[in-house]
Amino acid sequence: MAVVGALIAGAMYFMGGDGDVKPYTIVLPDKLLDGKYTKGSASAPGAKQTDTQDLSDDKKAKELGISNGTAVSGTYTNAEKQRLSVTGAYGELSDPAKTVDAMIAKIEESQKQTSSGAQGIKLETVTPWTEFSPSGFDGAVMKCATKKSSYTYGTMTGSSETSQCLWGDSSAMGAVRITSSKSNSPYGGETSTGQPVSAKDLSELTVKVRNEVRKEK
Repeated sequence: MAVVGALIAGAMYFMGGDGDVKPYTIVLPDKLLDGKYTKGSASAPGAKQTDTQDLSDDKKAKELGISNGTAVSGTYTNAEKQRLSVTGAYGELSDPAKTVDAMIAKIEESQKQTSSGAQGIKLETVTPWTEFSPSGFDGAVMKCATKKSSYTYGTMTGSSETSQCLWGDSSAMGAVRITSSKSNSPYGGETSTGQPVSAKDLSELTVKVRNEVRKEK
């Protein structure tokens, strides 16, 4: 997945209502969303992340309905210490909606395993997975959710609110996630100064991110 600026409407090839788009790759620039988010040095194409690590495995990507897939992953931060991650895979998707639903199921299972049996950790659903159709989105489907987690270990407390959106079309599946955190840990826990981003607001930002990272083949 070269740096791509926001695509003007005439450059967005809309082929119909089923998410068929002109094939594209995903390229992660050094900055996103009008330069407000800067990519960390650890970000690299193919880097694994917990929720989307299966995308870097060709066999598992095919099980999700992605053929000839290439995985990408990058993590960004802004001045308010909010963390934004972009992951996905571009290739060929025969049923984008099915692929997105399959990835959501994997995300839910991963979160369930992470929180299961973990003492002092509480996971709440603020907004369940909901389909959004923000202005300018020409893909087949976009679904977003917001989760809040909190923990207590003795005198240490912390919480984080994460919104995540997945998009799917005939050429790629991508995930955009923004996390705002608070912590009183003396061991380096970060506290975000910005307000958490809602699932609906992130759906609109996801359109911008998708346009910025999208490069036609």
